[in-house]
Amino acid sequence: MNKGCETTMSILSLQSLVFPVRVFSAEPISQKPIQVGRGALSAVSRRSGMRVNVRGRASLSAVFGLGLILLWLAAASNGLSGAEADEGSVELSTTPEGAVYSLVCDKVGVRKKGKTPAIVEGLPAGTYRLTLHLGGWLDQQQEVQVARNAQVPIFWEFAQGQVTVTTTPAGVEVWEKGRSLGKSPLSLEMPVGNHTFTFKCPGCPDQERDVLVVKKYPAPMNLEFAPEAVPTTDGAGLIQNYQGAGKPPRKGATFVNSIGMKLNWIQPMNGWAGVYDVTQEEYQKVMGENPSEFNGSRYPVETVSWNDAMAFCSKLNAIEKAAGTLPKGSTYTLPSDDQWSILVGDATLNDAVTSIGMHMRGHTEPVGSRGANNFGLYDTRGDVREWCLDWYRNSMNDPALVARYHLNDGGGKKFKVLRGGAWFDDVPDCLAVSYRISYPPNTLFKGYGFRCVLVHSR
Repeated sequence: MNKGCETTMSILSLQSLVFPVRVFSAEPISQKPIQVGRGALSAVSRRSGMRVNVRGRASLSAVFGLGLILLWLAAASNGLSGAEADEGSVELSTTPEGAVYSLVCDKVGVRKKGKTPAIVEGLPAGTYRLTLHLGGWLDQQQEVQVARNAQVPIFWEFAQGQVTVTTTPAGVEVWEKGRSLGKSPLSLEMPVGNHTFTFKCPGCPDQERDVLVVKKYPAPMNLEFAPEAVPTTDGAGLIQNYQGAGKPPRKGATFVNSIGMKLNWIQPMNGWAGVYDVTQEEYQKVMGENPSEFNGSRYPVETVSWNDAMAFCSKLNAIEKAAGTLPKGSTYTLPSDDQWSILVGDATLNDAVTSIGMHMRGHTEPVGSRGANNFGLYDTRGDVREWCLDWYRNSMNDPALVARYHLNDGGGKKFKVLRGGAWFDDVPDCLAVSYRISYPPNTLFKGYGFRCVLVHSR
């Protein structure tokens, strides 16, 4: 029984005796006295105010007769008001006002539409899909749980964030949804949410990039365009020229392989490293599936194990060999722990997708959303942690951290190394360049991905 609907009634004035009767009622169904025999009886619902009176001298049988009537009234009352008891409401407000809302619950066949602000009443309890639409912004969707006799407050701010676009060379035209936004370099105020930009440079293939615009954090986009070669500033192994897709790679040059993966030459490593973490688009091309929790063609693939990453590298080697773009004696693989320590370069947390200094971020961001390191590589310190080849050993970590976090290396043949930070990380220790975490090679998690390197076969 639902004690929230319990009502207590007392039968009064029967030869100075009181007979308690318990019934269950939600709301009153009548305020008129009901005459029963000659008894002087009175029944009052403390919750609903419903009263039943019996006039005159009463017998004990009249008391029981009255009890039966009260039970019947309670059942009728529940039948009439049960639908109301099962309903809730949603209070919707937005900034700015005037957003078009849609509340849908297919299970109970309810569809409500209107504009904010609004209080939507008469909603049967259940899970609803809320869509908010305002011109110029991406539609916002979320689930709303409506409970009985409760009002759910929903507030949404249609905010804007900043996108900065720089390209090499400058003057590349930026498009979104068939509309030109201008030529690089650009600083754009855009509605918060996911956007897909198309970049058009004469003599170069068009490029598409996904970017997540957030309110407080500028979203920088840096792109290179070159049909054959683009001079760059020489650095510690930084790109010295650019080699187009479909050609065998040359030492000292960045190149694009047959699946569209871009790799930079890293001189201290004597090999190439992926400019970005492996994207979902690249993973789909090679493996025929996308296991990621957060979907987007230019988002890093995640929810992949060390075993999955190595299987990807094996298949990529076969594809590149068949295409004639795999250098003799070289192989695609995961970086060793030492190689990762090189390719991280001078990356800082300012150019990393993490949750440091904020409430936990809810997801990854598209690759290349922040700045590059001195090798021209992106996201080495954040977005997703990156699997490495090595088995983990406690000697790889600072002894103080090993003791503080009770790290266990499983004898050196149980856990694989992960380096870098991830979107959810907010603990400085865990975001240190030198810090390693470790998990069994079959571990799957939405914060773990990988980056390929192309190096001399071991």
